[in-house]
Amino acid sequence: MRMPPPERRLSRYFLDSSKRSKSRTMSKLTFLPILLTLVPFLTPLASAQDEPRHKEIDENYQKLIPFTEIPLGCDNTDNGYAIVDGGLEKCDVYLKEDKQMENHEDGDYEKYKCKHLRVNGKINSLTGKCECDHNWKGPICNEYIGCPETYSLHNGVCTPNKCQHNGQLALGSKHIECTCKAPWDGRFCERLACWRMAQKEHERRWRNAHDHCKCADGFEGENCDKIVFCKNGELSGGRCECAEGWKGELCERKCIPNQTCAAARFSSTNLFILFIAAICGSWIAVSILEQARRHI
Repeated sequence: MRMPPPERRLSRYFLDSSKRSKSRTMSKLTFLPILLTLVPFLTPLASAQDEPRHKEIDENYQKLIPFTEIPLGCDNTDNGYAIVDGGLEKCDVYLKEDKQMENHEDGDYEKYKCKHLRVNGKINSLTGKCECDHNWKGPICNEYIGCPETYSLHNGVCTPNKCQHNGQLALGSKHIECTCKAPWDGRFCERLACWRMAQKEHERRWRNAHDHCKCADGFEGENCDKIVFCKNGELSGGRCECAEGWKGELCERKCIPNQTCAAARFSSTNLFILFIAAICGSWIAVSILEQARRHI
């Protein structure tokens, strides 16, 4: 078989290489419209790292059940609790007790109810049933009789909400408490907890200042996300480059001896961009990043 001249073979090689390159580029480009449509859904993952952490779980890491999600009657409940005959009940136990009338006043459930399902409840020594304490009423015994209808009492003052700082009553695994908006914490949102103003990796940016939050030393800005100095390193491009043996956002923490000190931090945005770059090439990743910035 006669071979084509060398110059023709070389020309064909470059032509085929060009076609392959264009094919790969076009293949990558086909992903671009799809990826761009995902940006509005994926960028919340990036911005979430700076979102405050509201109190929505209890000390046992169980999700709090807001009272707005507790229905009237056990027939309609999705979370196992309901308001029955004017009181909060745990439906599986209540229905079982109700069917066995002779055991309905058994002390175990009544004690459970007073401890877990009432704010101001007590056991009636004559009947053995859980009742609201003196001057208290309501499904969970949180309404003070001496106050206007549905009002509670806090520090001797009638208040429309047992929860402070606009918290919402909720049921936890241990007792009645409140969901709280950051930066408030505690059973009834009575305690300032400025670490809730950021995700865990950035909680050191904030400090309590009596009744409000302020930026910790080394940070400034509305969200306390601007670094102004490094404790054991140099500030470069808005980030601290830690000296050997130090770590942390401000290089404020010593590395553990004989362990590798992780200096790199990968946010969800960085990981997303690295993933796109690996699949589609760096120039498409830049396009994605520009689109993402418009949504953040």
